[in-house]
Amino acid sequence: MSGGALRLERLCCAFPDVEGARAFLDDLAALLALAQGARRDARRLEPNPVGPPGARPRLALERAPVSSALLRAEPALVEDLAIGRGLAAGGERAARGAFAALEPLPLSEVSRRLAGRLRALDHLAINLPADGVPEAEWRARLGALAGACNVYAWDDATAFAIPATPEEGHGELDLAQPARKPKLELVRDARLERPRLELAFDTDCEPGELALRFPPPEGLPKPGAEAYFHAVALAHPWAGLDWTLDLGFRAGADFDLTALVATPERRLRSAVAGESSPGISRRG
Repeated sequence: MSGGALRLERLCCAFPDVEGARAFLDDLAALLALAQGARRDARRLEPNPVGPPGARPRLALERAPVSSALLRAEPALVEDLAIGRGLAAGGERAARGAFAALEPLPLSEVSRRLAGRLRALDHLAINLPADGVPEAEWRARLGALAGACNVYAWDDATAFAIPATPEEGHGELDLAQPARKPKLELVRDARLERPRLELAFDTDCEPGELALRFPPPEGLPKPGAEAYFHAVALAHPWAGLDWTLDLGFRAGADFDLTALVATPERRLRSAVAGESSPGISRRG
């Protein structure tokens, strides 16, 4: 990143302002109050950051005059990323695929069961069906994002935007201070039929305790990540979009994912002229 490059202040998920949207954000604010807390105004919810002073981008969620859910950058250094199309109020079940058997819970009930046991919101994951995002577009979008904040690739289908100080934007993260919360995870998933958003929280609960607090059909060990998370489907007001809560186990609560993901070889950079791969390049 060049010395004078602008950096993102915030990444914001904007959702249609349908009936129930305000109540959902109010209930999410109450859940975050059990963890690191959040700033709340009439339309926006911004989890309080955990990390070095000045680390950006921050993460926010808001209800907005949009027809479908999208991810916005502030300032607008990159194009909006469509999360869902044509979302409206609806009462569909909130889980598909491996989560199809789960009965979605209201956030207020989740808060009641987790009082005193949450530590922090670690990340928000936006999982997009691969059919809706061609690979070339995916790479180009990650490349654009990497030009405005620190982005690290876990694999070809998963990347994290991790808060960083201005100095770290020009160099690398200081992993002596690995805690950076909340992060944004972006996933291009060939198995998905429709988008899924995941709120991943650190807890001080053991796996067995979470299984008791959220037994089937309300929760289950997260498919593919059973050793790390217990998943709960969330009730919400937007059709065509799934929400889950990923509850991390006590054993991993003191280990920030940043230390594993944000290594120099995983850092993505904006593509330069002559790169054979569209949109991004890895720093070798």
